[in-house]
Amino acid sequence: MIKAVDKDRSTVNMATLNSLIKHGLVAVDTTTSLYAGQRLLVTTDGTRALAAYKPPATAPTQTTALTPLSTQRATGRTR
Repeated sequence: MIKAVDKDRSTVNMATLNSLIKHGLVAVDTTTSLYAGQRLLVTTDGTRALAAYKPPATAPTQTTALTPLSTQRATGRTR
């Protein structure tokens, strides 16, 4: 099985890697055998793309206002 692993030990999907190579964002160092492990090099265009990349903003979490316990008791049923 062929796979690509980055320096953080994250696996990169081969389809994604092939797309990055096709678009000129990553180059493969073929001076070593595929079985020994070939280095991936980020090209100048790839470096620019990384610099321009902004991860999607996380959706703001919905907060609910809590009624203080003393207020809850005061507005509850009376005897």
